Amino acid sequence: MSSKVLGVLVLILTATFSSQTLAETNAVTVTGGTSILGFTTGGFGFSFTPATSITLTSVGYFDATANAAPIVSIWSSTNTILTNCPFSAGTGSQTMRFTNISLPLLAGQSYAITVQDGALNATNTNTITAQVFLPETGATVSVAPEFDNYVMQTVAPSGVFSPATSTGFFNGANFTYVVTGAPVLRIRQIAFFWYTVFWNSQSTGYSLEENFDLSTSSWFLYPGTIYDDGNIRGIDIFLPTGNAFFRLIK
Repeated sequence: MSSKVLGVLVLILTATFSSQTLAETNAVTVTGGTSILGFTTGGFGFSFTPATSITLTSVGYFDATANAAPIVSIWSSTNTILTNCPFSAGTGSQTMRFTNISLPLLAGQSYAITVQDGALNATNTNTITAQVFLPETGATVSVAPEFDNYVMQTVAPSGVFSPATSTGFFNGANFTYVVTGAPVLRIRQIAFFWYTVFWNSQSTGYSLEENFDLSTSSWFLYPGTIYDDGNIRGIDIFLPTGNAFFRLIK
């Protein structure tokens, strides 16, 4: 069992759990709106941080203009390539997918996924094109709740990343995944003296327990209302007097 002290609030969260595996899920989805066409001599993609450990099960991208030698790369901390997934030449306006992959990604670590036409290096001047979806074109970009710190990225042939925005999507590289770790219990302030304690809605079968003194074993099921909006499940609490401890059990 681990504990985490949140600043001077002395609100401590603990979690106990077993690992689980969920169905395949897309990392990013887009609904509505239209796209504009973007191009670069390096690559397009996005960076992200898994909130729970996952395993990539496939990667893919939308081939907009018949790229000759597309490669989808998975990066660690946006500077080291963990794996390259090569595709055959595209024919334009088609979705391509690479399924020969099973890559574990750890909770709390930074990663990125990009697609480029040929291997990235200083002499590769191949131009790759991607559909760009943005809120101003009416598109709604949804990032799966297992991920924090989502940012659109471009990467130069030299491997240098440049962040764009957290509200758009280059279509572009994407991936599917399964959750292989236990849900992470997190806290966020929502108002003055009010906090929400929450975890992923897809992590089913878990119960929230509460305790006011870790020197005892007096854990009890949280008696209040637990909300679920389809993405996160949690509770809203007023800052307690003294300590408050929470854990997930299964």
